[in-house]
Amino acid sequence: QAAGTTAFLAPPCGAEGCVRRPCTGGCVEFRREGSEEMAARMDANADDVRGASSTQTPSPSECGLGGGTQRRSPLMRPLWLSRYFNDTSTAITNGALFDTYLQLRSGGSTVFVGEVESIRGIAALLMAVPIGLAADKYSRDLVLKVNWRMGICAVVMLLVGLPLDLLWLTVSGSVLLSIHNQCLFGLLPVIASEVAQSKQDRTRAITGLATANTLGSASGPALQLLLMLVAHEDSWSTRSLHLLLVSGFPFFLAYGPCLLRVTFLYARRRSSASDDRRTALTTDNSIAPDNRNGSSSRDSASTAPSASPTAPHDPVPTFNWVVAGLLETSSLITAIGSGMTFKYWPLFFKHDFKFQPSAVCALQLGIYVCIATGTATSPALTKFTGRLPAANLFHITGTFLLFLIATQRSLSVYIEVPLVLLRNAIMNCSAPLLMATVLELVPSQHQGKWSQIMSLRRMTWSGSALLGGLLSDSHDFRYAFFITACVHTVAGLLLLIVNVLVIVRDRRKRRERLICEASPA
Repeated sequence: QAAGTTAFLAPPCGAEGCVRRPCTGGCVEFRREGSEEMAARMDANADDVRGASSTQTPSPSECGLGGGTQRRSPLMRPLWLSRYFNDTSTAITNGALFDTYLQLRSGGSTVFVGEVESIRGIAALLMAVPIGLAADKYSRDLVLKVNWRMGICAVVMLLVGLPLDLLWLTVSGSVLLSIHNQCLFGLLPVIASEVAQSKQDRTRAITGLATANTLGSASGPALQLLLMLVAHEDSWSTRSLHLLLVSGFPFFLAYGPCLLRVTFLYARRRSSASDDRRTALTTDNSIAPDNRNGSSSRDSASTAPSASPTAPHDPVPTFNWVVAGLLETSSLITAIGSGMTFKYWPLFFKHDFKFQPSAVCALQLGIYVCIATGTATSPALTKFTGRLPAANLFHITGTFLLFLIATQRSLSVYIEVPLVLLRNAIMNCSAPLLMATVLELVPSQHQGKWSQIMSLRRMTWSGSALLGGLLSDSHDFRYAFFITACVHTVAGLLLLIVNVLVIVRDRRKRRERLICEASPA
């Protein structure tokens, strides 16, 4: 309200950490935990109006603290479905059987599989920074629409190249699809983080995207396994692989409407936010001249509610940038190691345990189902340990299991398969937790660029596949797995350093707060 008009004190909503008080100018403000000092100053200015009127107690959801029942953003469902359908299509057309198809077409060379994967990674790497700059400079919904059209071109190239065994066209379509996925994987988490209303909502949104990714990756081999059972085809021949690889294109058709729904809702939300800002500016300009106490508009502005922690113009502490950079470095090192291993699980079981295509698809299905289960249940552990300790625990356990797989050569297939499933499930639980943490540390105007940097982990993962192929051809697959475990050990040490830094910072802040509370007013 304008200065001089009647102001009323609204009672707290009852949610833990909520302090609802009128500011010095009479307008109602909402403050979270840690604003007791501000609340005390507000109380001093509100004594003259305390009890002047009784107001209804607001609900916790009105204060934005996550209490009560919050309505999920309508963007979430099409966002998750877009990721699911696209990843299902990619898992079929560019998954484990696609790697085997490339190996057969190249005369059995594992190195060629790594070369194609590296080309895909380099192409996406070159486009990552331009995509991030375009997403921050222009509207993200426009970038997604352009990217969708590029994905259509990639699908057409694969649809023609695979049945005709045109290797150059198939590889070109696969590279173009990799660029499309680079843009999609980078922007969807940014949009999910932007529409989230709280820290818990952000964790659920990012975890939901990770779960959609793994479920889509699991649906691909599941469909291929079903087709093999129906067609009674279970042999390593290019003719039998044609149908299995092109069966993923209907899922890309389903992905299109979901993505267009995302762009429509996001554009409408962006337009509504712009209208609200213009209305707020108009209201502020109309109130300022009516200030009858002689204070300047600058003083009036100082009593307005503070911006959110992710507001574009808020200063970001240096510690946030350091932690975000260290987390991203750890994830990058992890991706380098994973690239030497993950692509070769199917070829490892095909070579060492004589798996047929149906067994390879069943293995891939099991891996992605376990990963989806792990990522969906990992937030439950964070309630007891926090994000970073939980991510560190997952990383250490997964690295230990990989050392076990690489060094114990006498294990039977009945022990090897469960170990691989468990290792992949645990190792991938930390990714959504780290992504949600980093997106909270980075301000919103930089999230588009930063998310593209984050998605470079996947492209680095693709680039290191060539090294994994060279190690597998010169030694064997277990040797490449051992090198991966060593690389993951380095990444785990860096992640441990981040945990120590955060613990020390939190203890120092807690000690300073206790000193301030103990000191006389």
